[in-house]
Amino acid sequence: MEAVIIRSNRGEVKEVRRVSVEGGIIDLVKRLAMEALESWDADSDFVVMRDTYTVVLEIPLAEEEFERLKGFNLRRKGSLAVADIPIFGISGKNRCTEQGVEILELVLVAPSISERVDGELVEYAREMTKPS
Repeated sequence: MEAVIIRSNRGEVKEVRRVSVEGGIIDLVKRLAMEALESWDADSDFVVMRDTYTVVLEIPLAEEEFERLKGFNLRRKGSLAVADIPIFGISGKNRCTEQGVEILELVLVAPSISERVDGELVEYAREMTKPS
């Protein structure tokens, strides 16, 4: 399995890399969380969160996309293929505002599905850290 790791800081994507995952994505998230703990701003909360990102692609899927998505509740909706992939966010720099929690720095980790889906996740990470 491949994963994409996206580092975003105040609306600016600093790094995007794809890595081969041995032992599962959870082990990768734990390792990255331990690394992030080293640069944790102690005046902020340290958060590791799991969420789901819904992937919507036109049918027919490329064989590689099908293989990567079939374990993530892959289903058909008309002429679209829909799947729910797990995404993980690690943040050690955030602050509370009147609107809620503002994430200043984020490491987003998810299964790498395709260039297009990885691009959507890059934009998602950028939006999550965009100053309000």
